[in-house]
Amino acid sequence: MPLPELRLALYVFGACSAVFIGRQLWAGHQQGPGGESPRWLVRAAAFLTAAGVLVLLAPLAHVEGDALPLVGSVLLLLGLGWLVEAWRGAKPGRPRKALLRWGVALCALTALTAIAAVLLLPKAKGGLFLSLLIALGLALFVALPLGLNVLSEWGVRRLRRRSSAAGDDAGVGIVGYLGIAGIALAVLTVAYLGYLDWVLAAVLAAMVLVLVLAIVSNTHADIALVLAVLCMLAAAPPPSTPHRAPL
Repeated sequence: MPLPELRLALYVFGACSAVFIGRQLWAGHQQGPGGESPRWLVRAAAFLTAAGVLVLLAPLAHVEGDALPLVGSVLLLLGLGWLVEAWRGAKPGRPRKALLRWGVALCALTALTAIAAVLLLPKAKGGLFLSLLIALGLALFVALPLGLNVLSEWGVRRLRRRSSAAGDDAGVGIVGYLGIAGIALAVLTVAYLGYLDWVLAAVLAAMVLVLVLAIVSNTHADIALVLAVLCMLAAAPPPSTPHRAPL
């Protein structure tokens, strides 16, 4: 694709994502009957997830196409993102302990998998090495974002209940103070890395901070960020080897 058209497509995608995320932040959940998530959201999420899996598995059936991995990843990411949104929006009046248990369990699973990978990867070979990499990838890119999403929903419901019980003048409580302290610590870390002239480390830390904030918000901000990165990586020109004169 020519570069001007690619830039235009990315700008349009970014504008649409910003409008959609802003609408989500302003309107919040749109509950169905009985406080359930809308059926269209669940059906669309299931359809997109299934379509993404089929497209990713298409090369195993000898279906050719250079864009299949990118298209399958985009469909799967959108579908899983909508499923998480439906999970977070289901039955707001339900006790919060289930959300807390799920969030802690998923984060603990990620930590245990990472520790096991660090201890076993240096000595692993063959199939065990590949299995450990797959497990680590699933833990970091599936279990951890899910755990952060669920813990974020638990905290939001706790704050909402506190506000409704004590009125608009209610404080944020320990959950709110922990969140504020965590954000402040992350921002200070980025500033300190920049002060040490570790520019790349500061940029990476800032990107991680933005991504975590996007994940814990109940919007598609994290999906928009990841899709933008996927599109830019897919649009990058292939590496070219310098031409060498024959000996």
